[in-house]
Amino acid sequence: MMSTRKDRALRVVHNTQDVQSTVHLGQVLRGHRERAKLTQEQAAVRAGITRGALAALEKKQFPDPHLSTLLALMLTYRLGSLEALLGPSHSEVLAATWHAQGWQGGKPSAPEARGPWGQGS
Repeated sequence: MMSTRKDRALRVVHNTQDVQSTVHLGQVLRGHRERAKLTQEQAAVRAGITRGALAALEKKQFPDPHLSTLLALMLTYRLGSLEALLGPSHSEVLAATWHAQGWQGGKPSAPEARGPWGQGS
């Protein structure tokens, strides 16, 4: 079975238990942008995404962002970690997702696996 782009998107929230234990991720992302005193347009340009994509992330309660988007937003808002961007509960879900997909310590566990930007490890 072929994987689609949607299949490769990072799933931040997986089930109802996660939903109950997390805050509104869109509000968290919007709060970071507002604390950085950036408009959606300014933040989107700095993160390399469209304003519409950022608006969609901020509006959805449980958006489905790609890891590269989260990293770009983390750098845009001058935060030191994904945990600072997402908060501990979201970071724990992210770590569990990576672990379930075979990622440990930032490197793929399978030798034939590729890094997040298509390069070998």
